[in-house]
Amino acid sequence: MACPITTFRVRLLFVDGNATTPALAWPGHELAVVKLGRDVPAVIRDFRPDVLFLNGASANAVRIAKMLQEDWPNLRIVVTHLSSSDL
Repeated sequence: MACPITTFRVRLLFVDGNATTPALAWPGHELAVVKLGRDVPAVIRDFRPDVLFLNGASANAVRIAKMLQEDWPNLRIVVTHLSSSDL
């Protein structure tokens, strides 16, 4: 007997310091892309992501992730290091 498959929508927010990041699509999920800057907290409040991908493998990215985690302790934050050629 096969197990039923459960599907759900995930709200993903991609934060990137690179303004040339291409538009992303992941069928069945909600995605938003925002440039790293002062708008990020407002986008988090309005969009309410389940997962935030913070692009930038540096000590600064880790510091930003820790600051965001203080205000949104239940937000899953993934620090990545992707170039636009990787996307």
